Amino acid sequence: SMGARILLDFHSRYHDYVATLTLCDCFYGFKAALSPEKQAEFIELRERPLREGKTFADLAPKLIESLVSPSCPESIREELLTSILALRKESYLKTLRASTTFDRGSELANITQPVQLIYGEQDRLTPPTIGKEMNELIAESELAVLEGAGHLSNLENPTAFNATLTQFLHLHAEQAAFLKTL
Repeated sequence: SMGARILLDFHSRYHDYVATLTLCDCFYGFKAALSPEKQAEFIELRERPLREGKTFADLAPKLIESLVSPSCPESIREELLTSILALRKESYLKTLRASTTFDRGSELANITQPVQLIYGEQDRLTPPTIGKEMNELIAESELAVLEGAGHLSNLENPTAFNATLTQFLHLHAEQAAFLKTL
């Protein structure tokens, strides 16, 4: 989802260098896409505890639960725990602050490149309803909702994720190759 925000920001500045976009489990604007309740939950779960002296080890169990589906395998939960424990507090807090001010909603209608949207069916942070909104706002977009996956759809349903991405990339390979020659 953070990578998608980076891509949307890049596209807004350098759209002539973009052949296609793949946006996964993301929102297009913190306040526009997330309800006030979801915004508060996002901050409450992530920022406030760290500012009060908690560690990533303290936050990890609830954070993991908010990101994965109930049926997420333990091996993925453990991989996620390792990633969370490697985070640096100040960098993480800066990223959170940047997330809360991010808004590219007004630019979605200007995207003319093909876009593949991928969302986990059970994503509670950025539910598929956000993907449906984006699909309506971006003219050349396709939405895939992956069964049994939460916010980390690429990890929880890698077979469906890779098939969706591969099909999209093959469909638009010529367009990407042409852009490469410019």
